Amino acid sequence: NLIVRVFDDNYDYGTTQLVLSMKIKNYRDIILGCAQQKLTIQLIDNDLHPHTLPVQTVLSLDEQPLPPYGTSYFTSGGKIMAKIENLTNHDYGCVELQIDRTGTGAVTFQHNAPSRHAASNTFLATPEFNNPLGEYFVTLYYTEPEIQGWEIASGNSRTSLTLFKSGGAISNVSPTNILANGYTNYYATNVTKGTWNVSDYFLRGKFTTGFSGFGIAKDEPNGPLPVASIQLHGTFLNPNELILNWTYSGDISADYFQVALWENHQWKTISATPLNTIQVDYNPQKTIYKVTAWDISGAILASDVKEFIYHNHEVPLIYPNPAKDELFIKHHEQKPVIIWNSLGQEVLNLLPSDKTELKINIKEWGPGLYVAKIGETIIKFVIE
Repeated sequence: NLIVRVFDDNYDYGTTQLVLSMKIKNYRDIILGCAQQKLTIQLIDNDLHPHTLPVQTVLSLDEQPLPPYGTSYFTSGGKIMAKIENLTNHDYGCVELQIDRTGTGAVTFQHNAPSRHAASNTFLATPEFNNPLGEYFVTLYYTEPEIQGWEIASGNSRTSLTLFKSGGAISNVSPTNILANGYTNYYATNVTKGTWNVSDYFLRGKFTTGFSGFGIAKDEPNGPLPVASIQLHGTFLNPNELILNWTYSGDISADYFQVALWENHQWKTISATPLNTIQVDYNPQKTIYKVTAWDISGAILASDVKEFIYHNHEVPLIYPNPAKDELFIKHHEQKPVIIWNSLGQEVLNLLPSDKTELKINIKEWGPGLYVAKIGETIIKFVIE
């Protein structure tokens, strides 16, 4: 058996180009193996393009390599399931993609209302090397009966469809367990959709998080699906020390917060604290963090994944931001410090001194946005 990997989806299929003096007559006969082969071919005729493949509707699995800036089609039994376009220089290695649920109707996802139900068919992508800061397009393919079935069951039109993702199988999520896969439910951006191969349908959307479960449902505002959220912030004290602090909105009652670092393609817990700030030793090779809120029943909410990179510009620092009772200002030269509130009123004016780190009591300043001028540098910060 000849195993061939197609490296690029952007060939001119209308031209004739022969490699190794051979001709492939049927695209469906090509086995797209995950192992990267030394042999590269160009498809010869327009009728061999993946756009001619019918859509797969049964439980199926395929595995393909997804190199930096690469595009991979996932097929099974001569039928197409999905396409992933990697927009970064990250190498995902072998990506396993499966149709993990089938049907021609609608199923509950986060809400009981039929109009908020998802299409029955869902997908699960499992990469060899995930990237929590990934950026990619996913295209999912559906048959006309699958789309019509969703329209009838949900009472919606296909024009309202969009893509969504969750950190695990979509079937794990339910109205009573919205965060079954953690704080990883997101809608796609840059969504396009339309007819596929004359009689079927496709949806294509962009995500900026790790690979996971994918499905389609009625369009909602872009971004995270749950209402509550945790915002993670970082401030460098110096090239070797990073202060992480976090704020949250919504109904969260946490017993403690777990801070994790992305290391060797997995999350490593580095701290568990009831506070909302910690200081960590900074390693420029390990720059990605997240915070998860926990209570006695387990994990209840996670922040967005954030990357913090130190830039040695010798600029002044103000931390924490947001601040509450105390504010610290660190600078590298003797400079005057002036701070104004949102009304333009001057609340602090310090002449240059020998101190390169200042501790300021701000309990009486009141909440809001403030602007500091340290020498010629302008820094905005918030007091809660």
